[in-house]
Amino acid sequence: MDMTNLNGYLVPKMAMKETHRPPVGRIGLQREKFLQENHSLLYDKMLLDGTLYSDLKQTEQRYWEQVEQTITKLLVSNPAPDKNNDPLGWMGRIQTFGFAAKSQL
Repeated sequence: MDMTNLNGYLVPKMAMKETHRPPVGRIGLQREKFLQENHSLLYDKMLLDGTLYSDLKQTEQRYWEQVEQTITKLLVSNPAPDKNNDPLGWMGRIQTFGFAAKSQL
């Protein structure tokens, strides 16, 4: 291990691995902020281990999968109008289900 003399003390040369930060959406950014504010030790550990961004991306992916599952369940119990015959009615129903699914999570 390489050491550096810093004010008379031998300090190991340490550097954080260069990590690729994949694009993260709104949910991933909210999780990152939550970890920083409420679980700073876990945030720091994940950042140093290089697992933070994969966790944020995974959280984002799980969120959208749950939204999609909820919308599918709502469509089964309350079908939307035919998209070809009533496109505005179909879009309104899908948007309503999307808002409902996001508010439940």
